[in-house]
Amino acid sequence: MSSGHRLNRIFILGSCVSRDAFRVPDHGFELVGYIARTSLASAFIATPAPPSMIEAADTIESKFQRRMVQMDLGKRAAATLRKGGFDFLLLDLIDERFNLARFGGSDRIPALVTLSKEFSRVCGWGGPILVPGSPQYMAAWRRGVGQLLKIVPPSRILVNRAFWARELEDGTPLPDQALIESNNSLLAYMYDYLRRCGVSAGIDYPDGFAAAADHCWGIAPFHYAERVYRRQLAEMARMAQTPDASSAPLDADAAAQACK
Repeated sequence: MSSGHRLNRIFILGSCVSRDAFRVPDHGFELVGYIARTSLASAFIATPAPPSMIEAADTIESKFQRRMVQMDLGKRAAATLRKGGFDFLLLDLIDERFNLARFGGSDRIPALVTLSKEFSRVCGWGGPILVPGSPQYMAAWRRGVGQLLKIVPPSRILVNRAFWARELEDGTPLPDQALIESNNSLLAYMYDYLRRCGVSAGIDYPDGFAAAADHCWGIAPFHYAERVYRRQLAEMARMAQTPDASSAPLDADAAAQACK
């Protein structure tokens, strides 16, 4: 990830699992951008959402959530990333848990938006839905990966291979274990697919994941204990200073071929 100097300007395309690490004091990085609450399947589609959806999003109370939903509806992720200004893109896939609303397009290339929890509450969507892991969802997601790699080369992407925690720090199992396992199986496939696309630099967690009982956002399988965030930051610091020959640049065509 490096060529002899520290690369510390980070842009996050992902979720709170990556962003929350930056709450740890003195982390040493500059967070220059953050896109969340969107699936790769919908983020890079060219067709913006219809006015009725955009108007509904305007009623979301949280400024941050409203801004993130508007980014997805307006399909502004590609233009935002093309502006650059970051050393590497920190990518996680926790927000691939959301359903997608199909508002247009064709069966082969549907026009989609992400039905995040806050958007689902206000949009009243009653049309077609793509469920995570379904064939049409996965086809759209793989297209989204291809579009991302045309904008940001694999050599500038660091994958935060985050999974859902099964238990709290004290070993208490979290509810909905079947849902946790289902999401983790999907994430394992997705992270492996990114490797096959040439995105080899990543953060792994040999000690596993644990949810925090006192997390500022409440208990959830992706609201981690502090040790998880410290592991993330330590690996980011190491990779920002150490050249990684396995992350040699691939052009867009080579990355697309690697994904097949």
